Amino acid sequence: MLSLGVLTAVGPFSLDTYLPAFPAIASDLQTGRETVQLSLTACLIGLAFGQLLVGPWGDRIGRKTPLLVGSVGFLLASIGCAIAPSIEFFITVRFIQGLAGAAGLVMARAIVRDISSGRSAAALYSQLAIVSGLAPVVAPLLGAVGVAFFSWRGVFLGLAVLGAILTVMVATFVPETHHPKFHPIGVLSSSLRAFGLVLADRAFSGYVVLSGLTAAILFTYIASSSFVLQGTYGATAAQFAAAFAANGLGIALFARVNARLAPVHGPARMLRIGVALQFAGTAVLCVFVLLRVDLGEFRVLGLATVLFLAIAPLGFNLPNIMTICMGQSGGHAGTASALLGVITFLSGAIFTPISGLGDPALSMALIMGGASLLSIAAVLILKRRILLQEH
Repeated sequence: MLSLGVLTAVGPFSLDTYLPAFPAIASDLQTGRETVQLSLTACLIGLAFGQLLVGPWGDRIGRKTPLLVGSVGFLLASIGCAIAPSIEFFITVRFIQGLAGAAGLVMARAIVRDISSGRSAAALYSQLAIVSGLAPVVAPLLGAVGVAFFSWRGVFLGLAVLGAILTVMVATFVPETHHPKFHPIGVLSSSLRAFGLVLADRAFSGYVVLSGLTAAILFTYIASSSFVLQGTYGATAAQFAAAFAANGLGIALFARVNARLAPVHGPARMLRIGVALQFAGTAVLCVFVLLRVDLGEFRVLGLATVLFLAIAPLGFNLPNIMTICMGQSGGHAGTASALLGVITFLSGAIFTPISGLGDPALSMALIMGGASLLSIAAVLILKRRILLQEH
């Protein structure tokens, strides 16, 4: 589980660690900040398409080989970023880094599905969700330290060290968990057939939609929170960092509680509780923003508290949606994991720019509230399937 946790952290670390280094990269490579931001887009595209490639590949040949290839690729790509002579080279290698990092995201979820199911799987996915909640908080802080004491190139050398550690951990501690009887025959045709078989399951497709709505809430918050807290509500950089960290810890705390409760009450029931809590939290957020509630000197604390109520339940929803989806995957856990990952990043790509339209606070509240309301509708539609999953 420690190895799987590190694998899960690769995605957030590859995305978030170098964010504090944007000005230094722009200066050193003699380019604009907007061009440097393209490297983030390139990494996101690599993570999305990499999951589509790795998922069926892992179902076909097993989990360990894709993990080793991905770990070594992440190591080499990180070194390439550290020695990049130009912005064009840097953007290209960032795409490769995302492509390689996708292996850890997909295979970690698939391995949990291989070794567990039902309520025990919910506990394991919750442990991975703790890492997912903490990694985006820790990564920028480590990146800021790296830039301050070394340079932006030192940040990527640090990621290369992470890649080396990951390679050793995969080679030493991660066994092959995929049973040979599930290996499809063929290459492209079997991959397309696997995607078709997984998506043909109406229950799985419904949970995938629910996963996309949950991702919309998360990415809208990530994209908008800085502008809302600092720009609209006047929070300082330190106050914003504290609020962002508190919400990350909230996700981790809820995931920890879910790890204890889901094996007892079942992932489906915990999902219903989480969706209800999130709807309540986003409803309070909408009221807070629409009524322009002003608490004077406590206005930043008030908004931060409301955001916590809206974001922390993700610690329930993310692992339980994953548990139920992967439980529907049959012998195509890698493919199912890839589809979940791609939907997550596509949802982020769609809702991130939309959240920037108009008043940032209003856009954030309405998107999060609307996605939460649709999540309630999705759970009601899937109620019969969820009850069957519990039994």
